[in-house]
Amino acid sequence: WAPDGWPGTPGCAERRPMAFRFVHTGDLHLDSPFVGLTTEAPSGVVATLREATLRAWTNIVDLALVAQVDFLLVAGDAFEHANRTLRGQLAFRDGLARLAAARIPSFVVTGNHDPLNGWEPSVTWPELAHRFPAKDVTVRPVLRAGEEIARVHGISYDRRDITTNLARGFQRDVNSPFSIGLLHANVGGLEGAANYAPCTVADLQASGMDYWALGHIHRHHVVSAERPAAVYCGNPQGRDPGETDPRGCYVVSVDDSGRVRPEFRAVDVVRWQ
Repeated sequence: WAPDGWPGTPGCAERRPMAFRFVHTGDLHLDSPFVGLTTEAPSGVVATLREATLRAWTNIVDLALVAQVDFLLVAGDAFEHANRTLRGQLAFRDGLARLAAARIPSFVVTGNHDPLNGWEPSVTWPELAHRFPAKDVTVRPVLRAGEEIARVHGISYDRRDITTNLARGFQRDVNSPFSIGLLHANVGGLEGAANYAPCTVADLQASGMDYWALGHIHRHHVVSAERPAAVYCGNPQGRDPGETDPRGCYVVSVDDSGRVRPEFRAVDVVRWQ
């Protein structure tokens, strides 16, 4: 199948798209501290703050299960530090395991906060959870009832300071079904965030992806509405008074013509005013 404007492949049978849904999240920063608040806030507030990022992750998993999505994407920075805490790792694993038990696969890339060269406990991930390697962009199929409904292209950070344009390594195969780019990057040099894996909207367009699941920028917003759709999911839990407004993730619906509809869903536990 090729949507309007995409080159087809002569001699190949027409491949019809299938409707599906997925959750796009990232920048979880699991088990990260709320610096500067825990020494002054009442004990009940302190306890809530310490659990907030973990509870937001639980809310995301609950949302995926209730919405009966086909898969889940994590666009980097699942953890706050390269030296991931055991508590954060176990919470992440347990959430992925709940999804796997419902036959919902998950696809994860790392970012500047949780690169692959950091220390991590020996926690075994569920079979249906896939973390992309860092050397090159690799591709994983998404199967439903044995039929491929989408392909996820992704690349992880092997170290914190990635200053090369990783988006240029993404390329849709001409015979691919709906194609997703999963990347932690600064698109367009947005201010207020470090310029990791810098790229442009033109780079995203040149890849041929149908949807870009982006992480790194904590304010959720749509970078491009179509051809391709490109979305920053933002962080699901604001962690300081500067991160105001609702925080959450996106439930993305793709219809049987390949049209994309991303819907923001708030999952935060603490909200700053």
